[in-house]
Amino acid sequence: MARRQLLTGDERHRLFDPPVDETAIIGHYTLSPEDMELAGRRYGPANRLGLAAQIALTRHPGFGLQVETGIPDAILQYLAAQLFVDPAAFGMYGKRAQTRGDHGDLVARYLGLRPFRGGDLTIALAQAVKAAERTDKGEPIMRA
Repeated sequence: MARRQLLTGDERHRLFDPPVDETAIIGHYTLSPEDMELAGRRYGPANRLGLAAQIALTRHPGFGLQVETGIPDAILQYLAAQLFVDPAAFGMYGKRAQTRGDHGDLVARYLGLRPFRGGDLTIALAQAVKAAERTDKGEPIMRA
C-alpha cells in the first residue's frame, strides 16, 4: 500500500523555505534592537551580518543558516541594510567552520532554544494528534 504524503510540495515550501516576497521578508526578518545589539558586538561586517542571518533564519523557517542552501539575496540585502553593512561582506562569513558553529550556539542560547529530546516526542505527538482531530490537511498539523 502506498504511503500518503502529509505535505504537498507547495505546503513544504511555505513551511520550510525562506520567503522571497517583500512583505514576508519584512515581517519575518526585521531585527529587534536586541538582535542588532548582539550582532553589533561582532568584529567585522561579515560576522555581524552572519550572526544576524543566523538569528533571522533560526526564527523563520527555524533551521538557522544552512551551508548547502545559503540565504536568499533579498533577505541578505534586507539584513545588511538594517546593520549598515555591504551585503557582499557575507561572502567572507564563516570561513572558519568554528565561527558558524559558535554563532549557532550563541543564537540558540539567545533565543532560548535547546536540542530536541526524547521526552519532547510525546508532547509533539500530542499536539499533532490534537490538530489532526480537526483536519486531515498536512500544513495545519505541521504548524501545530
